[in-house]
Amino acid sequence: MPIAMQGHARYNIANALAAAAALMALDLEPAAIGSALADFVSDARSNPLRSNCYSIAGKTVVVDYGHNMAAYRALCEMARSMLRGRGGRLIGVVTAPGDRRAGDLFEVGALCGKGFDELVVYEQDPRGRSNGETAAAILAGARSTAGAKPLHGIPPIRDAFAHGLGLAGRDDIVIFTCAGTLDDAVDGIRRVDPAAADRLAAEIAA
Repeated sequence: MPIAMQGHARYNIANALAAAAALMALDLEPAAIGSALADFVSDARSNPLRSNCYSIAGKTVVVDYGHNMAAYRALCEMARSMLRGRGGRLIGVVTAPGDRRAGDLFEVGALCGKGFDELVVYEQDPRGRSNGETAAAILAGARSTAGAKPLHGIPPIRDAFAHGLGLAGRDDIVIFTCAGTLDDAVDGIRRVDPAAADRLAAEIAA
């Protein structure tokens, strides 16, 4: 089941179990359900911004539209499972919508400060907040849990993603919670790996 990402994406395993149970209750053939789960691939073409995984300049990059506590917790757990035994770091390029309560933004930052080894915070959807306010609230939360881990506030989405890619080594994983479009991801990737950016752009256009 490709969306399980070799068993690391436990949230997708849970989603698949729930979907299978519902479909079986509707009397669909188990073989057909199994075939659909085996064939479904979460990539830029069939399921954009939902745990899309790429190799960029030898680094593992996961692009996902995670934007709340549950999503960040699940993504960190998945990535830590992927890192087990390889010794790399987990780098986050993250944000949250500006219309969340200040306390919610702080809590997102606190979770990310604890969950990632290095963190880049950007802004994309202020929803009434002034420039810099959302990132400041997330960073304040991150500082409460990150200890000596490096934290970066880079508001423009494409600059932030490119910076996060630049921080990563070959054994690291970058989680980019993309609140924009896949074009934003392509632009960030192009700055460090033009060939990979061309492949992703072709995948999107297909």
